[in-house]
Amino acid sequence: MTYFQSKFINLILFFFLAFFTTTGLAANTTKWSTNWGEMVIIQEGSEVTGTYELDGGKHYGTMQSTSAGLIYKGWWREEGNKKECGNNSDWSGTFTITFDRDYKTYTSTWGYCEYNGDEPRDDWSGSLTEGTLTSDFTDTSATTIGCSSSSTASVALNLDIKIPSATYESLGGTSNIWVELEYKGVDSDGDYIWKLKNYGVNQ
Repeated sequence: MTYFQSKFINLILFFFLAFFTTTGLAANTTKWSTNWGEMVIIQEGSEVTGTYELDGGKHYGTMQSTSAGLIYKGWWREEGNKKECGNNSDWSGTFTITFDRDYKTYTSTWGYCEYNGDEPRDDWSGSLTEGTLTSDFTDTSATTIGCSSSSTASVALNLDIKIPSATYESLGGTSNIWVELEYKGVDSDGDYIWKLKNYGVNQ
């Protein structure tokens, strides 16, 4: 692939992601000060993804409204840790976060995959610094975005994106390509980041 082809694909992805962000698929974002650094929680219905600073931490799971209050159960992973459980066996351990009644602080228990929750720890806590947590859930298994008249792009619960069909115009002509984007989290400015994972030409 030439330099100009690479720049053109980057331009396609830029406009696509700009559209994706402005449509508000990451419906509600909050930031938290924790003993493991800043934590970002992104809610889409009851599904949750996000990051925390310690060792490039990521988290994923489900928000639940219970008689005890709002609870977030899911999986965590960090750079350098084994990945053995959760969705696609891509996570290092489990956690349960319990928010206080006004959703401004939380306490939690967590553990590693191999313990199956039998040896939880309770040293992960935090307080809200930005945004408002929501308990108004609308469950979705996936979100679609219009991509062309004949296909749609799919957004998984972990915010990875698959574009099955997109027009690619190069100096050599026009072709139809597919693209896969991997969600990498939120940067220090609160902008969402995707990495080009794979792409190819549709036959």
